[in-house]
Amino acid sequence: MVERASDRVAFTTLLENGIQITKDISLKSGKYYFDVAITLQNTTDSEVLASYSITASNGIYPEADKISGLASIAGVDVGKGKTKIVHTAVKDMPYKNESVGISLAGSTNKYFAVVLKSSTNNRIATTTTESVENTDPRYKDDFIVNLQAKRVAIPAQGESRHDYIFYLGPKKKEALTQCEGLLAILDYDYGMTRSICKILVKVLNTFYGFIPNYGVSILLLTFLVKLVLFPLTRKSQMSMVRMQQLQPLISQLKEKHKGDKQKMGQEQMKLFKQHGVNPMSGCFPIMLQMPVFFALFRTLQSSFEMRQAPFVSWIGDLSAPDKLLQLPFAIPFLGEWFNILPIIMGIASFVQMKLTPKTTTGDDPQAKMQQKMMQMMPLIFPFILYSFPSGLTLYWTTSTLISIGEQILIRRSVKKLDIYYKGKRVIEGKVKVK
Repeated sequence: MVERASDRVAFTTLLENGIQITKDISLKSGKYYFDVAITLQNTTDSEVLASYSITASNGIYPEADKISGLASIAGVDVGKGKTKIVHTAVKDMPYKNESVGISLAGSTNKYFAVVLKSSTNNRIATTTTESVENTDPRYKDDFIVNLQAKRVAIPAQGESRHDYIFYLGPKKKEALTQCEGLLAILDYDYGMTRSICKILVKVLNTFYGFIPNYGVSILLLTFLVKLVLFPLTRKSQMSMVRMQQLQPLISQLKEKHKGDKQKMGQEQMKLFKQHGVNPMSGCFPIMLQMPVFFALFRTLQSSFEMRQAPFVSWIGDLSAPDKLLQLPFAIPFLGEWFNILPIIMGIASFVQMKLTPKTTTGDDPQAKMQQKMMQMMPLIFPFILYSFPSGLTLYWTTSTLISIGEQILIRRSVKKLDIYYKGKRVIEGKVKVK
């Protein structure tokens, strides 16, 4: 150590080849990063080729859940100011990255990152990641990330300086934007739904600004999504009711054109068109919600804002299952905690299924199978979502409960709709197909 101050420290050493290496570390008040400067000074009277290796990360504490998100990362410059993040899972170590244009390296878990980023282009040759043995079970997946600088020619009595930024902080937009190029880490976590995720985080934070509770923010977000989709939902429900009313006619058409599927299809589509029925309309609201559902899953799984964010008494972390009470024994595949939200969601899904207008399947085995699968979904959903983040289950449960209310209101508002076949009015679908 050659220099020390309250916000700065410098180390130096002289190598046998005459290169003096100085590492200068400067702290930044109120920031999640500090500056690192590596200076290679040639003390000889001839040119020297020199390189060095620097540790980008010496491990990071894993999150205490099944999906810790523990991995090493490397950022590769892909042009136009964009950075591509390459993840390496612990199971794939050791790993060596020799990509052209490496700009950063480090390690991450679900919510935090430790990253060394070069401030100078084309300085990094390779990054290597190696597992490290650690007797502490909390660090059983410990690893180290090293960065190898490119070899440079240093003239006699000359020097070469390399500047880096060392980031240690949350994977949160406000923190990552302190250093150029680090937002790519967040984009990687959000995946293909990153655009929707960013909107969701912004909306959730806006609601949080008025009511500082992310659980309430999720409820408000759910109401907002359902409100936006309501016109389509109403149209879908109307179409499904009309489809149910047309079933007697459809059954007779199937019987009449039993040996001619093409003719049957044509007559059925004419009937649908005449009454404004779309067989696929019931799927539209669900299909439109699925991107939001997956994006919300990535948001709750990756966003720092959700980490340890409480909602009500027993839900102390919206990024984890709700854990109403601990069982005296562990249930296979479910664990030792009783989570109430998935159960409520399953019951709500069952009620919603019962309220959904039914269509007759006739002798179509495929239609019968699809109907049976739909009937099984309320039983399957709680198991699928049992260990999911409580924030996600809260969204889906609330959305289902609102859908039940929508179905009841819409069906009550639907008057007896007139049905026509070949220009003649049909009473409750009772007509003989000729």
